[in-house]
Amino acid sequence: MGKNKSRSFLRELKFFFLFINFLAWCFPAFGDTSLDGTDDMIRELTDIQKGFETNPHGYLAEQQLAILIPKLKETTSIPQRFELMTRILAFHIRGNQNEEAVAMAERIEKEILSLLPRELLPQVEPTVLRLKALAWLRLGEQDNCLLAHNPDSCLFPIKGQGIHQLERGSLKAMELYEKILKYDRSDYQSIWLYNVAAMTLGKYPDEISLLHQIPESFLKSDYEIPSFPNVSL
Repeated sequence: MGKNKSRSFLRELKFFFLFINFLAWCFPAFGDTSLDGTDDMIRELTDIQKGFETNPHGYLAEQQLAILIPKLKETTSIPQRFELMTRILAFHIRGNQNEEAVAMAERIEKEILSLLPRELLPQVEPTVLRLKALAWLRLGEQDNCLLAHNPDSCLFPIKGQGIHQLERGSLKAMELYEKILKYDRSDYQSIWLYNVAAMTLGKYPDEISLLHQIPESFLKSDYEIPSFPNVSL
């Protein structure tokens, strides 16, 4: 039975290839092995790329900035300038242009926030402070985890060699998060990032306020997982 099945399979396979050759003979395009399809795909992908350049997607920071920055130069309305400047600030962060993001935040503080009545600040200042703090936090990562990468970098909870040697980014971020939390003590995103910034400086948990401190017990796993050393370094 086994030999009969094998012979039957081989006959079917032979018939299949004969059928394919017959189609190729009857319809030459069927057997065409040129790269026309690949060329079409390349053209289509090129058109998509051009579409992104003329109609930027929200996550393409450089293209968005190329549109927003000229608009800002033409805008005189303070509310519209504030909206444009905060969007530019956010896209600088998305594009990993954190120095530029900090500079834009300081410009907003000088040109917009300093002119507002005190009673309006709680409505608008926290938005700017959150973006500015995030930019400083990312600068700390660039200064330490990228430029001085080591086996403990980017491992949570942060400890050992993962603690930052260049402190400017996290120090500035902590100052800003403390200011943010004066506006809203239930801003859990800022509380979390405040604790992370403290970890990068070796200040967690002993050197931060109990009011905003995440208990160490919250960071423990239900079971022990061993550390995996980065042997490539």
